[in-house]
Amino acid sequence: MAKVRTRGHSTGRLDAVASSLHRVTSRRSPSSVSPNSTNSASPWRTQGSLASVARTGRLLAVGESWPWGGASAEVVARVASEGFELLDAPPKRLNAKDTPIPYHPNLWAAHRPTAVRVAAALREVLRY
Repeated sequence: MAKVRTRGHSTGRLDAVASSLHRVTSRRSPSSVSPNSTNSASPWRTQGSLASVARTGRLLAVGESWPWGGASAEVVARVASEGFELLDAPPKRLNAKDTPIPYHPNLWAAHRPTAVRVAAALREVLRY
């Protein structure tokens, strides 16, 4: 089982990806995916995240910010420092590409985490 922490405008898209992967993984193995949104970064409930990781043993933090210094980095840092023993696999982050934010809609869509990239990252976390 994997807990997916999402933040930003992509939460709805990522929930759909997680739900579809949940159906696929539930048929093939005991692993499953459970989406969870952290849209309120302050105050952020660390204990809720730790409880989720305790149930799943895995963490994929998805965000639309840059790969460094964002909310997903803080989620992974806190879970790793306060709940390391709960993890069965290394926590993974998936963020926007480390490039300037483009203004054209097509480029902006390619800049953010896509459903395909999220699905690939989830499969990687579940395979570990």
